Amino acid sequence: MVTPTTVRDGAAGLEVLVVAHDAVIVAVRHVLAGLGSPAPDAAPVANASIPRWDGDGARLLLDEYGATGHLGDLAPS
Repeated sequence: MVTPTTVRDGAAGLEVLVVAHDAVIVAVRHVLAGLGSPAPDAAPVANASIPRWDGDGARLLLDEYGATGHLGDLAPS
C-alpha cells in the first residue's frame, strides 16, 4: 500500500502523479492546507483538471488548482 510516508521516502525530489476523483483531490487540498484551516470552496473539480503542489522541503504548497489548459480546445469554458 502506498502511504504519504512511502511517497516521501521513495520519491524524494521526484514528481509524483496521483490519479483520483474530485472528492479525494478536495480532501488532499484541505489536509495539505493544514488542520483547522477553512474548508476549500465547494466548487466541483473539473474532469481531467490538474492540481499541482510544490514542496518547499518541509511541506507541500498549492501552486495551481483545477488547471485545464492541457486539454486545449476540449477544456470546459
